[in-house]
Amino acid sequence: MPEIFINYRRVDTMESGGHLYSDLCRMFGDSAVFMDTRGRNIPWGADWDRALKDGLDSCEVLVALIGPHWATCERSPGKRALDEPDDWVRREIATAIRQSKKIFPVLIGRSAPPTESELPAELKELGFLGRQAYAISEDRWDDETTYLVSALNGIPKLKQLYDLKIGGIRLLEKLIRDNNIIADAVSRSRVVIETAYRGVNEIKLLKSIHDALHEIESKSF
Repeated sequence: MPEIFINYRRVDTMESGGHLYSDLCRMFGDSAVFMDTRGRNIPWGADWDRALKDGLDSCEVLVALIGPHWATCERSPGKRALDEPDDWVRREIATAIRQSKKIFPVLIGRSAPPTESELPAELKELGFLGRQAYAISEDRWDDETTYLVSALNGIPKLKQLYDLKIGGIRLLEKLIRDNNIIADAVSRSRVVIETAYRGVNEIKLLKSIHDALHEIESKSF
């Protein structure tokens, strides 16, 4: 189950959220990160509400992406989405706070965190206003996401996942560098895998041709 849950608003942080999702998967593993529109976190045909709830229940930390339209986008004319009790951004944050999850507010494209006047009463009452926020900008993305990863590594379970993921890659890189036999084996294994994929694709193509010819033959009688 995922340990990191990415909370975002589609109108202003969906693209940045996808970028961050990819980076965190690379650091902690694909199964460690939940974002509803990325990967296979919500399988085809699954109950959407249940999948989001399960993701929230299992996570260690919620990363709340706060963009320039986070507080102002409207559900309908004159009605802010954030003021609606069923707004998923609001519900996910409130649920995570009630469950005592770690909350990391991340500012994307805005210089300051939400003000008291921007927050609905529920999030003010739950203490979201006083949480330290940190900005990540596109022009300093790598450096600033490194700071976020360092903060996430303060959570023991995530540190363990990070060490397994990054440590394993670095060990393999060192073995390849230091041992010609291992380097040759890795190189040949890649060739074997690529050759196997090509063989499978050729078989699929031949089967498609066979099926098409069989259909033509059956229609000719």
